[in-house]
Amino acid sequence: MFGYCIWSKLHPNHYYNDLIKIVTNKFNLKQHPAHFTLKYNLSLLKGFMAIKNYYNSEYLFCPVNKIYQKSKNNFHALQLDFISNDINETLHISIAYRLDRPFTEEEVNFANDNYEDKLVYKKDYTNHIYYCNSVDSDKWFKIF
Repeated sequence: MFGYCIWSKLHPNHYYNDLIKIVTNKFNLKQHPAHFTLKYNLSLLKGFMAIKNYYNSEYLFCPVNKIYQKSKNNFHALQLDFISNDINETLHISIAYRLDRPFTEEEVNFANDNYEDKLVYKKDYTNHIYYCNSVDSDKWFKIF
């Protein structure tokens, strides 16, 4: 679905992993690690060439707006957008994924009711290459 990706993966004890756990447990969905996808649909070679550009960067990620739903080809995600001090595009953390049906307004509201604004600092994440070429997030795995 997304090919090889470069992720800024948040450490397991970070707040956004806790939020993912709360939301996915409530809706009986699979948990996944909190992460920003910096690049996607890369070949493995391009992934290795691109990841070096992110190692010495010290991004600060700041949340904007509220959690919302994004859907494409029956793949539904609850997302929270972020801006960064050094990336000229909006990135997001996906809070929950669902394949069979969209999230309801009540489910989106539940996610927002449990959400608090938290910054993400360089100390909060590490960069990796992941293989994400499936609609099933359980089949995504770390390469490097």
